[in-house]
Amino acid sequence: MIKKIYKKISEIDKNIHITFDTEYQSEKGVKTLHLLYHLNKKIFLSLFLLFIMIVSIATYIIILNSSLTVIKAKKYEVEEQLLMLQQDISLKELELSNVGKRIIEIESLIGVENTTTSTSNVSLEARSVNLKLTSIEINQWLKEIPNGYPIEYKGVSSSFGKRKDPFSRKKRLHKGIDLRAKRNTPVYATADGVVEYARKHPSSGHGRLIIIDHNHGFKSYFAHLKKFNVKNGAFVRKGDLIAYSGNSGKSSGPHLHYEVRFLHHALNPKYFMQWSVEDFYTIFKKIKYVPWDKLATRIEEDLQMKHSYIKEI
Repeated sequence: MIKKIYKKISEIDKNIHITFDTEYQSEKGVKTLHLLYHLNKKIFLSLFLLFIMIVSIATYIIILNSSLTVIKAKKYEVEEQLLMLQQDISLKELELSNVGKRIIEIESLIGVENTTTSTSNVSLEARSVNLKLTSIEINQWLKEIPNGYPIEYKGVSSSFGKRKDPFSRKKRLHKGIDLRAKRNTPVYATADGVVEYARKHPSSGHGRLIIIDHNHGFKSYFAHLKKFNVKNGAFVRKGDLIAYSGNSGKSSGPHLHYEVRFLHHALNPKYFMQWSVEDFYTIFKKIKYVPWDKLATRIEEDLQMKHSYIKEI
C-alpha cells in the first residue's frame, strides 16, 4: 500500500531529475522508485509559457462570457422597454382617434360643419379651435337647461312613467321622478332661471312646490318640500340652494318629487339628471320631443348677440 509520494525536482548538470519515492509496506521492506526525465531548460520554459497562455485565454473567455451575459440581459431589458413604448403609442393613437370621433359627434350635434369630410389633412389641433367655441355653447346649454341632480343622490323610489297611484290605486302618468331623501335635505336649482311659483299648491297634491322657469321653454318642478329658501320672482343660478325636502301634500313618506317640462310637456328627468359635459350628446338621442337642432341655432344666435354687445362696449 502506497502511503507517501515525494516529488523532488533537482537540477543536475543541464538536466532535470524528477524522483518519485514510494513507500510500500511489505515483508521485504520499503521499495523506492526513481524516474528521471531529461528535459532542456528551454523546453520547460516553453511549457511554462504555454501554460500561462492557456490560463490567460481561459480567463479571457470567462470574462467574455460574463460580458455576453450582461449584454444579453441589457438587450432583453431594451426589448421590453421598446415593447412598452409601442403599446403606449398604440394607446395614444387609440385615444387620439376617440378624441377625433368625439369632436365629430359634438360638431354634428351643435351644428358645426365637419371639416374632416371636406379636407382630410386638417389637423386635430386646428379643429380644436372650433371645439373651443362649441364648448362655450355647451356650457351655455348646461346653464340654461336643467341638468344634474337637484339633491344628493340616494336612489329612486318611483320612476317616470305610468304607474298605480298610491292613493287612488288607478293607473296614471307619473310626470316626474321620486328621489329618496330625508327631511331637511338641501334642494338645489338645476339651471339658471326665475322662480315662478314658491308656495303650497292647493289642488295637485304636491304640497309645498317650487317651479323655476328656465330659458327656451323649459321648467323644473320641486314638490313635497318642507320649507323654501327662495321667493316668487327670485332669480336663481344653477346650484343655488332653493329649498329643503319634506313630506308635504299627498306623500307616503319623505322624498323629493322632481319634474322637467318643455312647453308644459313632461319629460323623463332621468336623462336630464344624467346629462353632463362627458355625456353631452346622449340626451339628444333619448329625448325626441325637444327640437334640439332649432334650439342649437337659437343658443348660437344668443351667444353671437352677447359677443357683439361686449365688443360694442
